[in-house]
Amino acid sequence: MMMIIIIIIIIIIPLDLVRANANELPTDEEYNNKVKRQWSQKALHGRHSYDLSQQYVDTEASNKWLTNADLFAQTEGFLTALQDQVVLTRKYKKYMLKQPDTNELCRICGKESETIQHITAVCEQLAATEYVKRHDGLAKIIHQKLAEAAELIEDKSPYYKYTPANVLENENFKLCWNSSILTDKTIPFNGPDITFMNKNTKNTFLIDIAVPDTHNLAKTITDKQNKYQEMANEICAMWKQKAAQVNPILISSTGVIPKSLSQSRTRLNLHPKTYIQLQKSEILGTCSIVGNFLNYK
Repeated sequence: MMMIIIIIIIIIIPLDLVRANANELPTDEEYNNKVKRQWSQKALHGRHSYDLSQQYVDTEASNKWLTNADLFAQTEGFLTALQDQVVLTRKYKKYMLKQPDTNELCRICGKESETIQHITAVCEQLAATEYVKRHDGLAKIIHQKLAEAAELIEDKSPYYKYTPANVLENENFKLCWNSSILTDKTIPFNGPDITFMNKNTKNTFLIDIAVPDTHNLAKTITDKQNKYQEMANEICAMWKQKAAQVNPILISSTGVIPKSLSQSRTRLNLHPKTYIQLQKSEILGTCSIVGNFLNYK
């Protein structure tokens, strides 16, 4: 009898405990939500989660690089580190790694605190070279796709090998690259990155590209609209257009996409997945900028 009781204790009771523990385990959704909450509550590393939660951000598009950009694992890991603010900048070393003797000023410009935001979008020493190269990568994608759709070019080369012509024109469309527009009166901002005219519908699109810090996305969109609205009004009168629209094309320096990008893409009649190529170009540009910066002595 004693042997039977021992067998019951060894076999049946553990099974009951397993069943009880299983009932107490959280579901996958509950666990994921818990992890997200913990992540978003982190003062430094939770900034990206906070950015994605903003009303003007397209969260699904912003995360598309994780599944559709065909990036190398090293690039994905590096971007994740950038988004989570765990890159060895001077400020990170001084305040997070507790190295008080570290000089926190930018190692290149020497004027501002060396943060991820400073490196990816603000350093004045990188503005005329590295930021322009990244900016032009996005602009080339837009220009090439508009030129192809308007049958202004036949070249199907990759965007990074594509060289936009200053002016492309046929009976139906006119496409200008980085050209100032002459007007009767002086207008301070008269040179959008791309000007696209549909001669049939008498619609002109002023396209301007930017890669700001994520926290500056909303402000930059508004600034672009205001900056070129006077130019748009002048074009309507001067070129006898039915409409002239300002179309900002923005992706943040860490790959975050605003909802306005989809709206601009729709107005320009670009393929719905154009943003994936834009995002990949921006991510590669940012990772290159930061990688080169951290190797600078």
